[in-house]
Amino acid sequence: MRVTLIVSGKIKSGAELDLYKNYIERLPYSVSLLEIDIKGSDEAQKNSLENKRLKEELSRVSGYVIALDEKGKSFSSRQMAEKFNHINMSGHDHIIFLIGGSSGLSDEVKQQCDLLISFGKMTWPHKLVRVMLAEQLYRIYSINVNHPYHKD
Repeated sequence: MRVTLIVSGKIKSGAELDLYKNYIERLPYSVSLLEIDIKGSDEAQKNSLENKRLKEELSRVSGYVIALDEKGKSFSSRQMAEKFNHINMSGHDHIIFLIGGSSGLSDEVKQQCDLLISFGKMTWPHKLVRVMLAEQLYRIYSINVNHPYHKD
């Protein structure tokens, strides 16, 4: 199993980066991180460029694409672990996650995705979403191998 995270923004240092690395290093499979860091003060232009880069990056990889989106489907951790198993059993050995910028993903990017998921109705900072996703990846793995990390 390979996992790629394609994300808007960059974390150079700090607690969020440390937490992200902590969870990713626990996983027995390969996790790649591609950060798209667009500079600029014009929010509309920055969002447009981020989405263009996301589309370009998606055209370079193949796998099952999951985007984090506020209008996506909410899953429990157990449901997501089952979804991972289903995706893997369907012949996909590469799962790609997208985390868009502060203005979200364009409809064109969303159309390239196999699944949209949500971490709830609240708005979360991108640095924390990355940590939350890394933790959930570790939790999914733990559930699927019956490791005691996850408790119901």
